[in-house]
Amino acid sequence: MHIIGIDRSSFSKLPQNVFCYGYLDKDNPNQLALYYTLFKQAKVFINTTPKWAGFSATIEAMYFYIPVIVSPYYEFIETFGNELDFGFYCNDNTPEKIEFEIKKIFNYQDYKTLCINAHKAVQHFTWGNYIEKMISIVEDYSQNKLVQCNTLL
Repeated sequence: MHIIGIDRSSFSKLPQNVFCYGYLDKDNPNQLALYYTLFKQAKVFINTTPKWAGFSATIEAMYFYIPVIVSPYYEFIETFGNELDFGFYCNDNTPEKIEFEIKKIFNYQDYKTLCINAHKAVQHFTWGNYIEKMISIVEDYSQNKLVQCNTLL
């Protein structure tokens, strides 16, 4: 198990083969390389932090064909719905519930489909598409403000 974002010092004891990396800075080439190496080797992405589970990191994981186990927080449900075909929601952030969800992923009869569905769900979440959408929003906003100004004149 590889844990990004939490230092080993946060635990009193960890089992063998559990590795903690703390915060990985993507501006640091070595840490960026490690981050993506871990993603390329991952079998499941887990962030069950209640109400906020790192939306952008989850999207990145999904882009790398990684099924997810996340808390059902508002932004994620709004984007992907109440039922996932690329992983599972974890309503209870306890070791027992997380273990249960991990076993569901690893015992899923068609794990490969979970992986493919994860990627398909975010394949259009690219920086280019994001920038185009932002430009469109700004243009629409500017056009509406211009219309409002002309109406007032």
